[in-house]
Amino acid sequence: MPLYRVASASDYEPFDLAGKVMYRLPWETSFCPGNPCSDPHQGARDYNAYQAKAMGLDGETDPTDVFLRGLQWALASDSPEAIAFAREIIDSVETGKPIGLPVRPTWESQESLAYRTAASFLNDRLPALVSNYLTQLKIRASWNRNG
Repeated sequence: MPLYRVASASDYEPFDLAGKVMYRLPWETSFCPGNPCSDPHQGARDYNAYQAKAMGLDGETDPTDVFLRGLQWALASDSPEAIAFAREIIDSVETGKPIGLPVRPTWESQESLAYRTAASFLNDRLPALVSNYLTQLKIRASWNRNG
């Protein structure tokens, strides 16, 4: 399985292209959406959408839609995966610790992987995306703490 990396605006390095300042991702050796770019914020959005599509997030190119479906799943399901996802979201929002690309434990479903992968593309936007659901998420995340 190929590894994918997400970008943030701070990952970009400036360089001169015919007298114009452009930005590139130091790890990305190929030309692709978001690399190079003239605006690192837009470049990161373009690059992450490109990576999400390459990862096959249910054929969707917008990780926000996948994440919001996952958020509803985390709030509605009693599965250990859903509760763990709720905890991971809360931890990320409260501590600023980014949600990383998931390494698949044997118990984790493909559905859960898609939601966690989408979340990893949205770390800078998670607080705004979940602000209306924080109380519900905290209740959900407190369930079965010893399980």
